Amino acid sequence: MLRLGSPGEDQLDLLPGNVIGVPPGFHYHPFRFVDWKEEARIQKQAAMRSAERTSECRRRFYMDFGFMRASTSNYTQPSKTTDRVVASYDGFSAYLLVVDEASRYMWVFLTQSKSPPTEIIDTFLSRFGHERGGSIRTDQGGELARSFALSDKVLRSHNYVMEPTGADSPSQNGAVEIYNNKLAIRARTLLYGSGLPAKYWSAALLHSVYLNNRLVHTITKKTPFEGFYGAKPDIRHLKLFGSRVCVKRSGSRRSKLDRHDFKGIFLGYSATDHNIVYLDLDSGVVKRSHHAKFDEAWYLQPSRPPAAQLLYSLGVAPDETSCSADGIEPVTEMESDFRNPGTVEKVVVPWPPVQAPHPPTKCWAIPDRCMMLPLPLNNLPTPPTEQRQYAARAARTRASSSRPKARDA
Repeated sequence: MLRLGSPGEDQLDLLPGNVIGVPPGFHYHPFRFVDWKEEARIQKQAAMRSAERTSECRRRFYMDFGFMRASTSNYTQPSKTTDRVVASYDGFSAYLLVVDEASRYMWVFLTQSKSPPTEIIDTFLSRFGHERGGSIRTDQGGELARSFALSDKVLRSHNYVMEPTGADSPSQNGAVEIYNNKLAIRARTLLYGSGLPAKYWSAALLHSVYLNNRLVHTITKKTPFEGFYGAKPDIRHLKLFGSRVCVKRSGSRRSKLDRHDFKGIFLGYSATDHNIVYLDLDSGVVKRSHHAKFDEAWYLQPSRPPAAQLLYSLGVAPDETSCSADGIEPVTEMESDFRNPGTVEKVVVPWPPVQAPHPPTKCWAIPDRCMMLPLPLNNLPTPPTEQRQYAARAARTRASSSRPKARDA
């Protein structure tokens, strides 16, 4: 759940069978409440509106610009005297969100301003546009719908027509407007759970889009990744956002005893699922690498962010109660494999060693020697006195009867 950005129970119930790398079902705690997720999600009820949609991928795209705002790095109340737009650690202040109508697959492009992104959209349509063209729906903002250069470029080069929405009609562009809110919730969830400041919103936003494309859509009943590419996504490689990572340095080790690693914080994946983006804790520079080991629970660290603390508490602290359909039940005492770090236990070896049993065979095996120790003759049980007399008398009778009779002289 934490690796997927803390989705809801409805989403988790849809995942089995639609993605690879998850269990066949999930069981939920009756009092489950993730603090930072609920804090990030609290909002008003949305208006239930819908629009007519196409069923062919790449024919209609929804586009919208957005900002990330925060008062301070610790997400406190706004200040009226300062600008609340937060520049990301890599110098971006806005983003362009693109959603495919049929599959609900989405892309996000970071920008430094809300100026018309003509080059970005031109490159995007060259890569993902339909060969017969289509339409691009946006609101009436000046950066997209009112840019004549952008409208002329997409029409002449890619045969796409701009479709501005009506005045004060966000539902007509609802396919992308709704994701502005959903991605903001997931980005806040990732930032609150990882304990990172607000300037890392760009990494959280990119990872939120990556996760959303691998979550099941409630309308199509499949992931946007499968709807766009025709294959189920494999999420077995997912790790918790904000995990500690140990990354191998590039090049060869200079000496055998020299350290050859970086310590960092996981910020997401790059163009492929095999390369990660991480924050180097020594230099403060965001880097990319393929060779990394993850510590999702910050196991040996003195302090942890909320999400890592939850994993640590679930995986290390011994459970005293268990949950079932009837409620909370006490757990019977049983031997646990939990040991405190650094615990050394005394090893007891039985002596003399117990002889291993013979393997089962189809017939009785004849031992090559007697398996039982001989009993001493002095310790043999003696029969009672009366029984010995009867035995002696019977023996004399047999002996006398067996002697030959003397012949008469």
